[in-house]
Amino acid sequence: MKCSHCMRGDAQDINITNEYIVNILKYIGQIYQLTITGGEPSLNVNGIKFLLKELKRRKISVERFYIATNGSESSMSNEFTDICTKLYDYQETKQEEAMLEMSNDHFHNRELHETVFAELSKYPFFSNRYSFPDGFSLIKEGRSKVGYENIILPLGFYDNCRIEGDFYLNALGYIICNDNLSYENQDKLSLCHSKDIITYLKSIH
Repeated sequence: MKCSHCMRGDAQDINITNEYIVNILKYIGQIYQLTITGGEPSLNVNGIKFLLKELKRRKISVERFYIATNGSESSMSNEFTDICTKLYDYQETKQEEAMLEMSNDHFHNRELHETVFAELSKYPFFSNRYSFPDGFSLIKEGRSKVGYENIILPLGFYDNCRIEGDFYLNALGYIICNDNLSYENQDKLSLCHSKDIITYLKSIH
């Protein structure tokens, strides 16, 4: 896809490896919000399945998950909705906010979105995610030339056990403190590789 509003920039055909996920989960006991993003999350169901399996195996509690889909056909596949249901069952919070949101705006195929919306609306964890026509719900990053400035805040590490801020693991295994960066800026602003996360956290403590 070459969406003109995409904050990621040029598309990449890369899926995160299980190794990178394990690099992080082996040090974690509790997560407040776990956001699954991309690209398009519904194109990597196997990665999400592995993530959930490891969370359960390691008994890592998750307050809530969050997934944003672009509303493509893959987002209403049985495989994707099944794993979303399992994520919803696993998360501790069930009612406050939607777990799965679909971008439903003038940038996407309206006819397809009506079909996807009807299908996903069957699930209690789904809602629409609107963008305003003037573009001000967008982030000025990647291909998007309008919207909010992308503010990057530092990662905090406290009491040798608590991370605060955006802790984003990308498909190449690097840690970034902002989950809205273009692929180009992810390369420029990565903090460390996932295999070096403990060394990095000790350096900022």
